Amino acid sequence: MNSFDQLAQEIFRQKQHMEALQAENAELHRQISDIQDGRGVFVMIGDQRYSLRSLKEAMGDHERFRTTY
Repeated sequence: MNSFDQLAQEIFRQKQHMEALQAENAELHRQISDIQDGRGVFVMIGDQRYSLRSLKEAMGDHERFRTTY
């Protein structure tokens, strides 16, 4: 294998690695978005389990109510 072939092969490997990293980055961004939105996160208060998303939405409603008067 000559040096050009070696270089071309390494560039191809780097391209594959970059594509894998980009896919992983996109997945991590999706997971961060889910966490920020409260999807899949639950809070236990006493014996009750609450979705963080529903609590977040309830607090948003409360904040809107508070700021209207």
